[in-house]
Amino acid sequence: MKNISQKEIRSLIVSWPDLQTQDQILSSLAVTTHQLRTELKSLKKLQGIRSGLADDLLLGSVKVAAGAGETAAAGARPCWPSRLL
Repeated sequence: MKNISQKEIRSLIVSWPDLQTQDQILSSLAVTTHQLRTELKSLKKLQGIRSGLADDLLLGSVKVAAGAGETAAAGARPCWPSRLL
């Protein structure tokens, strides 16, 4: 492996965006980070709801009507109870 001298490193030309462009990049990243956090909160909430519904079905606290999949496909209302989010 070849060694790199300080002289070679100091001779490198490094460029970066001007301050205005850096601010625009930072602003875009902040918006994207906020959106990502919001989506992750929504995902976690939906996963909790799904888990709760699965538990209700497994414990038998929610009855599933025979042929429920067929009625749902026909556009009928679902047979599970509604919950406020």
